[in-house]
Parts: sequence; C-alpha cells; structure tokens
Amino acid sequence: LAAEVGSIDAIAGLVAAGAGFGIVPRLAVAAVLDRGEVAEVAWPGPVRSADLVMIWRRRRVQPPALKALLG
Repeated sequence: LAAEVGSIDAIAGLVAAGAGFGIVPRLAVAAVLDRGEVAEVAWPGPVRSADLVMIWRRRRVQPPALKALLG
C-alpha cells in the first residue's frame, strides 16, 4: 500500500498519473475509462461479492425516499 485516499476520483487521478493501480467499481470510473485515461484489467480469479449494509439516523418522520426503499 503506497497511498490511501478518500475518494474514487482521487484514486482514478492517481492511476491516470501513473502512480499505480486501484480497485474500484467500474461504474464509478466509466467516464475516465471512456476518455482513455485509465485501462481496465479483468479480475484474474473468481468474482467475489460482499454484503452491503445501510444505516440511517432513526427519526420520527422518515423522508419519502427512505420510506419507499424500506417498503
């Protein structure tokens, strides 16, 4: 590990500058890929998955979007 950054844009920028490689969601760097600033390399082994967890602050009234998602 040579660097740790807090955003996918920063990772893409470091990769585009030649600082190394990064593992990020393809969708998050689609524009950079389309411009040819970085290259995509296929994952060499089986594709793995990870659980996603969503948390939110408990409120008396939920925003409509959250209410629809939970429904």
